[in-house]
Amino acid sequence: MWLLIILLLTSCSTKIEVIPNIACKEISVAVRGEVKEDKKIVLPCESTFNDLLSVIELTDSADVSMFHLDMPLFDGDIIEIPKYHSERVSINNGSKEELMTLKGIGEKTAEAIIDYRNKYGLFTNIDDLKNVKGIGEKKFENIKDNISL
Repeated sequence: MWLLIILLLTSCSTKIEVIPNIACKEISVAVRGEVKEDKKIVLPCESTFNDLLSVIELTDSADVSMFHLDMPLFDGDIIEIPKYHSERVSINNGSKEELMTLKGIGEKTAEAIIDYRNKYGLFTNIDDLKNVKGIGEKKFENIKDNISL
């Protein structure tokens, strides 16, 4: 959904007004990769990745752990569902030794990941790993393709 933002400047203040695109009734999203059938899906405006999951059939080897379920979809999006690679390390089940095989993850950071999941429960999205002390954006970018839930 596109939003029209109108910026009104007056001598006293600035006012921002957001006007939703009322004309949007549906969006078209292409989905391919680890799905039973590559195709275009028509969804209502303001649909999310979770909405898309409810209308497609994934293969047994599909890995959707990289996607946030609340990720908004937009008209014209192309969603590529990757294949699960067994060489990925599970951030929910990986041992300290397995976590330490990831580039830049040493003993202390591996222990911090385990402590975090023991305290807060299993990760629901790989992006949540950035909440662990010692894992910033740069380290996350270096390992995100080698981890799974």
